[in-house]
Amino acid sequence: MNEETRRVYDRYICEMVVWLRPYQTDEEFLLVDVENISSGGILVHTSHPFEMGALLDLQISVLQQTEMVTVEAKVVHCRTLEDEEYLMGLQFTRANGVNLPTFMAWLEAMFH
Repeated sequence: MNEETRRVYDRYICEMVVWLRPYQTDEEFLLVDVENISSGGILVHTSHPFEMGALLDLQISVLQQTEMVTVEAKVVHCRTLEDEEYLMGLQFTRANGVNLPTFMAWLEAMFH
């Protein structure tokens, strides 16, 4: 594994409520199934693929907050599965209303 592909954060298998939509649009959020999550990103199952590098708005429920946190993420990979389903890897790039390191710390705290 080279330096660019090495995983930096521990991944956690979880059941979370996560919604996504194209970045800064008025489109409705789509509910997605979470395969795993880390402080750096999330792997989701979806029936709607997005292009590599596309920016998305995510709404994620974290224990430390009563309301969902909106996070910006970039599609870093998308693999086609059976039955018109897709597995997408998303890298967190920004969190609204909180700095990204704080959001990442919230995620870490949920699994430790």
